[in-house]
Amino acid sequence: MNQSCSLQPVSIASESTPLERNSREMGSDQPQTANNGAGINADIQERLYVLQLMIERQQQQIENLQEIVSGLQLENLQYRFSELRGANSDDITLYNDLEQRIVEQDREISGAYEEQLRQRAFELDTLNNQSRHSSSSRKLIDTNYVTHEANIKLDMEAVTYLEDQNPHRIARVTGGFEKRYGILVTDYYEFGFCDAPDAVINALNKKSDLEHLPRYRNCGGDDFKLRTIGICESIIHQWKTYNTPSVEIFDFSIAHTERLVEQVNDMIEILDDEIQDSSSDDTDLSDECSII
Repeated sequence: MNQSCSLQPVSIASESTPLERNSREMGSDQPQTANNGAGINADIQERLYVLQLMIERQQQQIENLQEIVSGLQLENLQYRFSELRGANSDDITLYNDLEQRIVEQDREISGAYEEQLRQRAFELDTLNNQSRHSSSSRKLIDTNYVTHEANIKLDMEAVTYLEDQNPHRIARVTGGFEKRYGILVTDYYEFGFCDAPDAVINALNKKSDLEHLPRYRNCGGDDFKLRTIGICESIIHQWKTYNTPSVEIFDFSIAHTERLVEQVNDMIEILDDEIQDSSSDDTDLSDECSII
């Protein structure tokens, strides 16, 4: 017996894709409220507020720690300073004593230097008034008042010092300077004597000493002395010519000038020997007279 089998239609359920499943899950997680967006904003604001409070609290803690650290550092420094001060009190006392001594020595040196400038200014002032005691027929000034050896740079400082301290005497002192060295005060700068080589300065000083120091006043051999002064004058003239703007071509030889100054020194040494011998003879004569 044949049995007939009826085929029933079978419905095949299609599987959902991952994208569809994800969409359904996300849809099921959404709050089912009308003000869904407003709720999210409120939650974010609350979290931001809490976060801000935490940041402020941490910032305050950091500031407190900084104050504590600063206080500890200051306290530590003060403690170390007190220790050092106690341990080195003797050294500090010695240092203060030395510092005070240096200040006093500086004051003494400054006072002595100013006194030296005043003495030289007084000597220049006196020399300015000496012309009435000198004969116009003599080339060399009859000197009674000059006691210091010539130092044109120091005397120039004395002029400058007096210009600040006692200006009403400056004309007399300036006149004495010009008689002492045979140049104007303005020449000292105009012809560059302020920056001149040592040989030129020595020539100025030696010439001034031969003309004004008492020990050369009545020494024998005036011709020899005048020749020595003439060499000094030639050096001074060469330097002035070298520093004259109108003279375009002129070569100043320092080496040659130094040799001339050496010659001047040798000649002055001869004069000094003659003066010494003359002084010894006078002493011997005085002794003989006392014996008689």
